[in-house]
Amino acid sequence: MPGGSGRAQDVVELMDHLKIERAHIHGYSMGGGIVASLLGMIPERFITAGFGGSGMNETNEKYRAEAEALDDALPKATGADAEGMDRFRSRVAAPRPAGSPAAAPAPAPPAVDLTRLDIPILAVNGSFDNPYRKTHRFWREAKTFQNVILPNKTHLTAIAAGAPPDTQYIEVIAKFIDMYDRK
Repeated sequence: MPGGSGRAQDVVELMDHLKIERAHIHGYSMGGGIVASLLGMIPERFITAGFGGSGMNETNEKYRAEAEALDDALPKATGADAEGMDRFRSRVAAPRPAGSPAAAPAPAPPAVDLTRLDIPILAVNGSFDNPYRKTHRFWREAKTFQNVILPNKTHLTAIAAGAPPDTQYIEVIAKFIDMYDRK
């Protein structure tokens, strides 16, 4: 999509083109939003759903406040980790360069009733990345949910941006997929 970050429909079209009936679908950061959209669109095509550096927003105000309190009690990033996140947030918030195409507004994702899904769900977030805000709803609604919080990792360092991927992150995903792979 010109000026945008992709669409869930792109994943559906690729799966159709490649004749992939069902898959383990995992997305990191904004990719987690695509996974959430796909759960609303094509839940029958998932083997597992994975959210890295992301999750799904809590729909209940009381539980949202509980999740925020849990995150607020966690230690915060300091030093180079905090500086890296500040630079990242500044880049994301910066206005688009003059003359660049405007990003198309993202369509509202389809509503997802997690209580009706039999899809195992994994969330992997850094401890400095508000992991409970992103996963509280999964705890309440998903039938099968595994939450992994990587100690002392930010949104960027959980995947080691600018370097080879973090082995712990990869191992967690591989183990989860192996556990639920239907061979």
